[in-house]
Amino acid sequence: ITIMPGELIKIAVIFFIAWYYTRFKDHIRSFARGYLVTLLLAGICFALIYKQPNLSTAIIVCGIIIIMAYFAGVNGWFVIGTGALSIMGVLALILLKPGGEHFNRFTGYLHPFEDAQGEFYQLVQGLLALGAGGVTGVGPGKSVQKALYLPEAHNDFIFAIIGEEFGFIGCIVLLLVYMFLIWRCVLIAINAPDRFGQLVAAGITAMLALQVIMNVAVVTGVFPPTGVTLPFISYGGNAMLLFLGSMGVMVNISRRSAAAGPGKTRRKKRRANGEGPGETEVPV
Repeated sequence: ITIMPGELIKIAVIFFIAWYYTRFKDHIRSFARGYLVTLLLAGICFALIYKQPNLSTAIIVCGIIIIMAYFAGVNGWFVIGTGALSIMGVLALILLKPGGEHFNRFTGYLHPFEDAQGEFYQLVQGLLALGAGGVTGVGPGKSVQKALYLPEAHNDFIFAIIGEEFGFIGCIVLLLVYMFLIWRCVLIAINAPDRFGQLVAAGITAMLALQVIMNVAVVTGVFPPTGVTLPFISYGGNAMLLFLGSMGVMVNISRRSAAAGPGKTRRKKRRANGEGPGETEVPV
C-alpha cells in the first residue's frame, strides 16, 4: 500500500481554502489580510511537492488554490498577476536547470520522434496508439500497444489505449462525458446552499477539470509528459479514492441544495402574499 501525499494535499487545500474564505470573508478584498494567506499556502505546497519531485501535482494544487480564490471574490487583478508570475516562475525553474529531467521534457516534447527510443518513448508510443485507432478504433481489448509497446498503459497514458480501441469517436464521447460532469459540478457550486459548500464544490470542480485537461494534453503531445492520472479511469488507489470521495461530497452538496430549494420557494411566496412565516414553517 502506497500513499501519495500530493493526492491528499489536493482535497486538504480545498477544504482549508473554503473554510478560510468562509470564516474571514471580510478580508477577501484585502491583499495583505486575505489573498496573501492563500499565496503562502500555495508556495508551501508547491515547494514540498516539487521537492518529491512531482511538478505536475504541484501545478494542479496551485491552480486549485488560485481558482478557488477567484471564485471566492478575490480581486481579479490579484489572481491574474499571480497566475502570470506563477507561469514565469515554473518556466524559470525548468529552464534554469539545463540537462535536468524537467528541462529535457520541456525542450524536447515538441519533437518527440527525435528521441523515440529515449526520453519520449512513452509519448511516441501513445501517439502511435492514437493514430492506429483511426475513426472507429480497432475494437475493445484488441489494442496492440498496451500488450507490447506502451509501458504502464493502465496509468497516465490510458487515454491513448482508449483512442486505439475506440477511435476518435470513442475519445470524443469520453470527453463529452467529462464536459457534462464538469458542467454539473459547476451548477452544484453555483446553487450550493451556503458559502462553504460553494467553495468546496468550486475547488473539486477545478481539480477535476485541471486533471482531465492536463492528462489529455499530455497524451496528445500538447503538454510535456507529466504524471497526471485520468480521473475515474487511470489505475491507482489514491487518485480513485480521492475522486470518488470528492463526488460523494458533491452529491451531498447537491442534496442539501435540493432540500433547501422548496423551503426557500415557500418563504418567497408567503412574503409575496404578505403572510408571516407561519407556525409550521421550520428551517430546512
